[in-house]
This record gives sequence, C-alpha cells and structure tokens, in this order.
Amino acid sequence: MLAQENYVLNFFWICAAVVLCAGGLVLHTYAEVKFPLVDGFHLLLPAALFITIYIILAFCFCKFFRINSPIIGQCIGGIGFGCILALTGILMLFNAKNDSSPAMFHECTVIKTDYGKGGYSIETPSWKSPQKYYWLKVSRADYHSTIPGMTKYEVETKKGNLGFEWVVSISRMDDEALQVSAFDRVDVRQ
Repeated sequence: MLAQENYVLNFFWICAAVVLCAGGLVLHTYAEVKFPLVDGFHLLLPAALFITIYIILAFCFCKFFRINSPIIGQCIGGIGFGCILALTGILMLFNAKNDSSPAMFHECTVIKTDYGKGGYSIETPSWKSPQKYYWLKVSRADYHSTIPGMTKYEVETKKGNLGFEWVVSISRMDDEALQVSAFDRVDVRQ
C-alpha cells in the first residue's frame, strides 16, 4: 500500500507543477503582450525576493515532512518557477491596469532592428540615460520598412501604478512631416 500511495503522491506533485507552470506562463505572456514594460529589470527584485523566500520555505517543508524523493523536489522547483512567472505577470497587470498617470511621449530614432523569438523589434536610445537602450516590439510592416539611423518612432508610455514605466503605443513618424496617421498607430494593449 505504501508504494501505491507514493505513486499517487508523485502524480499529485507532477500535476501541480505542470498546472502551475502552464498557468504562470500563460499569465506572464498575456501581461507581457498586453502591457509591456519599457525596462523589465525592475521585476528582478520582487522575483529574487520571492524565489529566496520560496526556496527557504520549500527546504523547511521538505525537512519537516521528511521528503527525500527527487521527483517531488523537482516538482516543488517547477511549482516555484510557475509561481515566479505568475507573480511577475500579476505585477505587470497591476502596474498597468487602471493606470491614471499622464501619458508621456518620446521621440526615438531607430538604432538597430532585430527579428527573433520575441518577434519584430527595434532598438532605440533610452530617453532617461544615454548609456541605455530599449528594445521595443513593432509590427511586421514597420519592421521591414524601418531604416536604422533614419526612421523615427514616437513611443507613448505611462508611469504605472507601481512605478514601472510601460509602453502604451508605438507610432511610426512620417519622414517628411513627422506626423503619425491613425492607421500607423500600433496599440500594444489590443
């Protein structure tokens, strides 16, 4: 009977790890697409704090219940990973949802373009620090017609409820009049 209980317990931990990892990944990806941060570095501190507390609690849990199974240990690690993804997703959603701060507009000249797993991106100089650069996602059409060093974009950002600046929209500016038509505006919240 003990061996059968062990299989049931292992199955429970594996299911919990898979469900929490998948749920955390979906929540984080949704928040990343809907309300992208200008600089995601700000989420590292809450995530590092959470992972430290989680590791300590998981260690105490395993010692208290005398869990020596490597499968359960790996599942507890997977649960922690899913929770970190969910936590960063929740922070991004809370930061941008019902944000009443005034919009800030920044004019940027594209330095470099890149296509990778994250989609079509442009690199622009930071509007805060001359040593930093930001990677911003753009539409496929904008990506293919962007000329580094010449193409300008207007980036609309907001401060955020938690102080994490996030991108509301990215608009390509016309080379001649530097005016943006309503059809060129890409709203990242949709």
